[in-house]
Amino acid sequence: MDNTLSWNNHVDLLVKKLGTACYIIRNAKSYMSASSLKMIYYVFSFGYELWNYILVELVAQFYNF
Repeated sequence: MDNTLSWNNHVDLLVKKLGTACYIIRNAKSYMSASSLKMIYYVFSFGYELWNYILVELVAQFYNF
C-alpha cells in the first residue's frame, strides 16, 4: 500500500453509471413496471463488475487447459 491510493476513480465511475441509470429510470417509469426498473438499476450498478469477473474466470479456465 502507498499514500496515493484513493477511491476517486471508482467513485467517479459509479456516479457516472448511476446517473445514467437514474436518467433511464426516470424517463421509463411511466412505461415499465417497478421490477423492470429495478433490473435496469441492478444492471447498471453491478452488471459491469459481474461481466468482468466472468470474463476473467473464463480466460483463466481457458489457459489452464
